[in-house]
Amino acid sequence: MLMSCNVRIINACPGPHCLDFYTNELPLKEKCSYKYLSDYTNITPGDHIINVYKTGNKHYPILKAYTKLVDPSCHTIIASGPESDLSIFLVPDAHIPIHTDKAYMRFANLAYSSSLDFTFSDGGFIMVNNIDYKEVTQYYPATPDTYTVNVYISGTKHLLKQIPNVTLRRGRAYTI
Repeated sequence: MLMSCNVRIINACPGPHCLDFYTNELPLKEKCSYKYLSDYTNITPGDHIINVYKTGNKHYPILKAYTKLVDPSCHTIIASGPESDLSIFLVPDAHIPIHTDKAYMRFANLAYSSSLDFTFSDGGFIMVNNIDYKEVTQYYPATPDTYTVNVYISGTKHLLKQIPNVTLRRGRAYTI
């Protein structure tokens, strides 16, 4: 039986350039604009060289990463940071035991300039503090419902972003 891994792409690099993502010199996703999130794509397990190019310029990668993917697994490949300090990292999308009466939510910080605090209410007030750039938290169980998630600069009351209408469904895992 042929095995495969699943990967998806996020372009979290602010700026005017679209990005092309390649693995082992083969296109994975092309013309990814800022804030683009792809669906999962099947790729073969094993050693991979991930190259990221500005769209239309395949001669000079702006980012390069080496990774080994094992089967079965799901990962998110994230390109982030300002143009002067770009980085790429791979986030495992964990296989967690999913109970049918709960949803699961975790938080990721793609803001290169500061640590973040995340809050939402699930019957009680839930706050996840001091999440550093490129950090991804564990999954938190939550009652399936619709929430507003607030994002603050760590240690302040400065609301950086409010994400309304985050609908969590039973038996699903989410990354905010």
